[in-house]
Amino acid sequence: MMRAIAAAGLAALMTACASAPAGTPPAEPVVKLTDEEFAPIVYAAHFKTKPVEKADEALGQLLARPDVTDTQKADALQRRGFLRGLYVADWPEAYPQCAMRDYLAALELGPTEKVKGQIMEGLEYQVSRRIYFNQAPFLGVPEDCKPYVTEALALLGPGK
Repeated sequence: MMRAIAAAGLAALMTACASAPAGTPPAEPVVKLTDEEFAPIVYAAHFKTKPVEKADEALGQLLARPDVTDTQKADALQRRGFLRGLYVADWPEAYPQCAMRDYLAALELGPTEKVKGQIMEGLEYQVSRRIYFNQAPFLGVPEDCKPYVTEALALLGPGK
């Protein structure tokens, strides 16, 4: 009886050891930034990084950080969408259609009510002006941004 118990215990131990990668420590849980910690970081990325094209990159890097919450990502996406819609054609993603993509992605992340209001206002504005940037000299709208117009129009409803 003792041999059977010992054999079963040894088999269980060998199975557990075989499934765990050698030398891999357990992953530490990611501690998310507080809103107080996030505020100066997003502010610096948005307003202090020059030229504006680099601010777009800085906001993208912020979005890739594992310590940023979904609500904070929505804030960063709203800011990047604003820049992309304002500085049309200054860099490849700077078009109303790409701003719409950021705004729509931000809405899926659960923004605060304040940020949601900014997103909806920006989305409506970019939808209204998209037609002006499909003609010369603005012919560089990235293909992957074009489909978001339809989604934005559906969200905003008839008459937009």
